[in-house]
Amino acid sequence: MIAAPQVKRPNLKVRILPPNTGGWGRPVYVRYVLYCDPPQLVGIEFFYSVNTGATFLIGSEAADAGSAGLRNLAASATGNLHLFVWDAAGDLGPVSPGNLVLRVQPFIALEGTSDTCTVSTLPPEPLPGRRQMSPEERQDVSERMKKYWTNRRRPRSA
Repeated sequence: MIAAPQVKRPNLKVRILPPNTGGWGRPVYVRYVLYCDPPQLVGIEFFYSVNTGATFLIGSEAADAGSAGLRNLAASATGNLHLFVWDAAGDLGPVSPGNLVLRVQPFIALEGTSDTCTVSTLPPEPLPGRRQMSPEERQDVSERMKKYWTNRRRPRSA
């Protein structure tokens, strides 16, 4: 019998940094560091919660704001700094929730650890002409995200 070669499982982590300017604005500039040993290119998923982390929704990337994107992001043992610019105005509308939690989830073929941070408040911003999600749509997205995170936490079978 030939034994399968031992493959080093990448150690993938992320750390969200506090804002440079002492506060969060709109759009929300989220600086984070990706760590991976061995180094490789990874992707991220960005989520936000308006209920202190009970459920998370997918966050939209702001257009033309200098965001690093969601794919092909460098990660190394010493860490690589990246920027995700969240279109909070588009996702939240004029609402300014006080219990907002952000999550950055890195991924490769194998699981990584996620990091979250709490944002006290965002300034309200009127959004003329923008369509807001109905309560039913928000509930549907919320249920799909809950199912998604539940399934990702289950151990993988051999």
